[in-house]
Amino acid sequence: MREKLRHAQALLQSVVTSDWAGIEEHARQLHAATADPAWVVLQTPAYTRHTESFQRSTAELIEAAKAHDMESASLSYVSITLSCVQCHRQVARSRIAQKAPSAGALSSLTAR
Repeated sequence: MREKLRHAQALLQSVVTSDWAGIEEHARQLHAATADPAWVVLQTPAYTRHTESFQRSTAELIEAAKAHDMESASLSYVSITLSCVQCHRQVARSRIAQKAPSAGALSSLTAR
């Protein structure tokens, strides 16, 4: 996670300064992160959709960097960020749901 965050922060700096090589490099590193088995923390359709969205956005950002297209690069960066936030929210909700006691467990606790 820290490595992904480092690349995301460097990516913002590269976008803001129009560092096309930096944009391409950090977008490639983020895209490559999705191939790491550690990436897959949930096996759900929603998680798969978030991953696909992230991959699509990083690929679009790589192409925007090659074309020196700041408009597309900016939009792709925002899309990547939104994808990250939505996915992290999904993972957090899933983990909370896994930790929540079942309704049967709650009723047995209150019956005591």
